[in-house]
Amino acid sequence: MVAERKPQTAAEMLVTLKEARKVGVATADLSEFDKNGFKLVQEKGKLVGIALTVMQAEKGMHKSQRFEEYTIWAVTDAGTPVKFWDGSTGIMKQLDSYTGEFPFYVPKGLRVSKYARAGGEAATYYFDTDV
Repeated sequence: MVAERKPQTAAEMLVTLKEARKVGVATADLSEFDKNGFKLVQEKGKLVGIALTVMQAEKGMHKSQRFEEYTIWAVTDAGTPVKFWDGSTGIMKQLDSYTGEFPFYVPKGLRVSKYARAGGEAATYYFDTDV
């Protein structure tokens, strides 16, 4: 059973992050963060199995203008605000069909499905909703 908990708002998360930096807890290079203090995660594999509260997701065109993707803002259970992108058939289809409200909690974080394709291995990421 998943314990009920009140997720922080994006504003509360930003205050928490700024306070942590003041006392030297978060010492990462600021170029790794967006203007709102969310850590930019280029490799979604780092979020596999990490519990997340998804604060917001916004669909838009990838910077290449060749395909659509979601920008996702979330917070790990450790309190780290993260931002990542997904345009695959996994998370994108899950969010396209999601009719609930934000924020929502994903206790198992992401899961990955790896498969072979021409040119090498590929991966699709999903919110792990298995209970």
